[in-house]
Amino acid sequence: MVQIKKEEIDQRIRKVARDLFLDLGYQKVSMRRIASQCQVSVSNLYTYYRKKEDLFDALAEPVLSDLQEMGLDRIPQEWRTSPPAFKEDLDRITGQMVAYIWANQEALRLLFHKAEGSHRGDFRQDLITRFVRMEQKAAEEKGRLEHFSIEISPQMVEGICSLYIHAIDTFLREKQGEEQLKDHIKTLNRFVKSGLTGIMDSVW
Repeated sequence: MVQIKKEEIDQRIRKVARDLFLDLGYQKVSMRRIASQCQVSVSNLYTYYRKKEDLFDALAEPVLSDLQEMGLDRIPQEWRTSPPAFKEDLDRITGQMVAYIWANQEALRLLFHKAEGSHRGDFRQDLITRFVRMEQKAAEEKGRLEHFSIEISPQMVEGICSLYIHAIDTFLREKQGEEQLKDHIKTLNRFVKSGLTGIMDSVW
């Protein structure tokens, strides 16, 4: 019974904190304010979360954990025996990306737009840096496969990643629909695959 009550209080703390962070941003929310709106004492709140950053991280945990476990630096097994079918791969990845972003909007919105003043304040740039490192690691392995002969510079990878991050950023900021996000990502895919010609071909 005590355990159930503790879980209920924790859930209430998370809900109130999430709403406050999304509304005001990390910097403008105090633990005292969270405690007041949760109707718990400040000292009791600190028994659940030692500091505000711990509470913020708990709310963003789904995304943070997934980033730790992402296998973007791994090569699909089928690529080891034949060149990748880029269109099929991009379509599959796009579907997965859109579904993931749609399901984790609140945590992503916290990290993208409400983290200033916390140790997650540079999340967007950190994410780009992570993707560049993953691609560099993957490139080392891909370079040992005969059918991969094109080298892509870290600067180009960073530029491409920045475009995708900007698309996600815009979706979160403007609260666009799922189909809008999917269309935007698909346009970026065509650009990455074929440059401006690929985009114009799809319009004409």
